[in-house]
Amino acid sequence: MKSQRSVLNRVRSIVEDAEFVEEVANVYNKPLVPNLRGGLWYAKPHLREYNAYFKSTDGHTGQCTFSLKRLNLHLLPVLEEKKALLFVDSTRRGKRIPDSFSKTVPIWCAVINYAVFNKLEIYFPPNLVAPSEMSLITEKVPTWAGQFKALMGDDLPKLTKMLRPMFVFPETLLPQPLEPNEPVFEDYHALILLTASKPVQDGSDRERGFTYVQGAGDDHEVWAPKGFDADTLWQLDSTVLSSLSSESECLQLITAAVQNRPQNYSQSISS
Repeated sequence: MKSQRSVLNRVRSIVEDAEFVEEVANVYNKPLVPNLRGGLWYAKPHLREYNAYFKSTDGHTGQCTFSLKRLNLHLLPVLEEKKALLFVDSTRRGKRIPDSFSKTVPIWCAVINYAVFNKLEIYFPPNLVAPSEMSLITEKVPTWAGQFKALMGDDLPKLTKMLRPMFVFPETLLPQPLEPNEPVFEDYHALILLTASKPVQDGSDRERGFTYVQGAGDDHEVWAPKGFDADTLWQLDSTVLSSLSSESECLQLITAAVQNRPQNYSQSISS
C-alpha cells in the first residue's frame, strides 16, 4: 500500500506513538528499555537507559522457544535495583501486542523463575493467546529451564523476587504516577510491556491529516532512506516533524540530518 510506504506517514506515526511512550514513561517512572530493533524508534534518547532483544520469532505460533542466544541477563540486576522496567516495542497489521511481548517475554520470565525459584508461573495477555498454545508452552517451561541451568552452571542469576510481565497498550487505563522506587507489584519484579502502536484496521488510519501507520518503525530497511535511523530521527525537532505535510519536505529534512551527522557516527539499530 503506497500510503504505508510513505516516509512522511511513517515519521509522523512514529512521533505520535513516541509521545504516548513518553507519557507512559512519566507515569511509571521506571527506566525505559526499547526492544531492539523496532522499539528504538519510539524511545526518545533522553528516556533510554538500556536495550533488550526479545525476538518476535521466538513467540510465533508453533515456534515458541526460550532462546539461549538472547538471554538478556544484563536486565536482571537492574530489575533487582529498580523493582520494575518499562519495555517498549510496536506491532503492525492490526495486532494489539507484538509476539515479542505476548509470548517471548512471558516465556523468558517463566523460565528464569523456574530455574531460580523452582516455581512454575506464566502470565500471558488476557484473551490474546489460545488456551491450547498456553498449555503447550507451559509444559515446555521445565525443559527450557533445565537447558538454561545447564548453560549457566554455578552462575544462575541472583533474584530476590520472581519476574512478572504486565501489558500496557494505547487503550490501557494508566495508574496514578509512581515514585521512582515504588514497586508495581509487592511480590514480583515487574516487566511493564508497552506496545507503542495503536491497532487499526488494515494497519493504517487516514483520519489524522496524514495516514497513521501502525508499527511504523518496523522493518526500517524497507521504508527508511539510506542512513536514516532512530537516533537521526530524534536529532530533529519533534514539533517540526509533527507539522510536516509533504513527502518531499520530509525527505529533504531527513537527507540534511543524515548528511550533517558527525563523521564518527555509527548507527544504533543493528540486526
